[in-house]
Amino acid sequence: MAEIDKQRGQKDDGKELPLATLTLTEAEYNALRSALSPEIRRRGRRQESEPDFIFNVGLNGEIFPYTTTGHTRSEDRTDLRGQLPILDRIGIATVEGRGEAGRFFGNTSGIHYKDREKRIIQCLRFQIRGATK
Repeated sequence: MAEIDKQRGQKDDGKELPLATLTLTEAEYNALRSALSPEIRRRGRRQESEPDFIFNVGLNGEIFPYTTTGHTRSEDRTDLRGQLPILDRIGIATVEGRGEAGRFFGNTSGIHYKDREKRIIQCLRFQIRGATK
């Protein structure tokens, strides 16, 4: 099971944000990648710099895959809450670290989001057990 080790981290606009480390297995990481929306899975990553997965989290805990830019209509959301425990933990940690709901994306370094000025902020660091380098 994934563990979260909370530490203090980077600053955003002079405010210190919590940057936690989430230890997860390679299988859990691969499960996150496979939970993408069918549209994104079909399209695949266009560039190496693109994240491995993109999700949205609501303040009510709803977690759903990215399907479109901008606001995702309620009828277009597939709530994954409770289906993938690691995703639930990431959703909670993201809202805590970020202070608000919204889109987040990840790769092997961890979870990131874009702030209101479109800067990329890391809010959760990954330590993947069993990962081959």
